Amino acid sequence: MGSFIASGVNRGALAMDAGNSSLPGWKMAYIIQWIWPVPLLAAAFFAPESPWWLIRHGKVDEAKRTLTRIASPGYWDTRPMDAYIAVIKHTDDMERAESAKGSFRDMWRGSNLRRTEIEMGVWAMQVWSGTAMTAYAVQFFKSAGMSTDTAFNLNIVITAMNLIGCMIEFVLISKFGRRPLILTGMAILASMLLVIGILGSVTTTNSTLVGTGAACAIINLVYHGTVGPLTYTVAAEVPASRLRARTVAFGRAFYVINYNATSQLTPRMVAPKTNIGGWGWRGKAAFFWLGGNLLATTWAYFRMPETGG
Repeated sequence: MGSFIASGVNRGALAMDAGNSSLPGWKMAYIIQWIWPVPLLAAAFFAPESPWWLIRHGKVDEAKRTLTRIASPGYWDTRPMDAYIAVIKHTDDMERAESAKGSFRDMWRGSNLRRTEIEMGVWAMQVWSGTAMTAYAVQFFKSAGMSTDTAFNLNIVITAMNLIGCMIEFVLISKFGRRPLILTGMAILASMLLVIGILGSVTTTNSTLVGTGAACAIINLVYHGTVGPLTYTVAAEVPASRLRARTVAFGRAFYVINYNATSQLTPRMVAPKTNIGGWGWRGKAAFFWLGGNLLATTWAYFRMPETGG
């Protein structure tokens, strides 16, 4: 939703620059983003505490209220809540014995080493899946010869796929496992990157631009229907209970390192050579991301387990 709204704001800012507004459009785009902390802080204030955390701190009654609140109506009518809480307690007791202090050093010991590897891997998959190209779609399309207005309009369509993909994921996750969805999603993303790379290697025409735009839209749709949201699911399910916060934080830091590195590369790849620092790869940049995708997919196939159930 955020990227879709942002693409609309950017398109509106473009129209401001084309008109007689005394406020440059790029300033308006920056100003609007400061509206969001207010509703986000309000939502965070009313968000329930984790039942795992509550039970770990002996607040069983509060945990029951939270479980009832976050479940669908009637969910616990046919399921024993006390049995579920007993499972949480038993799991925590076992993990407490394995990681008594729950330090960062414990993340690299015993079975936690495997958990940490998976945590790092799934976060890295978000970066190396190949969706980085679509984040610079406007610049990419403009460097390929598309008009500015058309490039911004097409970007709105591409980011709309983010929202649609997340809606599809709500249905898919209840019918398929995490691992099949992630592997299938990565395979489809790889095929679309191959298409973009091939189209970027031939003479640019309206047809190649349309085909590239369609492939970018499919990438965003598939990514947000599989790999994107499921990364957060697997990242929360893999760590040991008492190391969850540290492991997720470390995994997210690993993601940021990868993202910062690639965010420096991608703009240079898609920018024309006439720009300062531009490499002029245009659509051929997809071949680079195809290689990253295949490496991440190979790791997932051999090392990422099914965490559902």
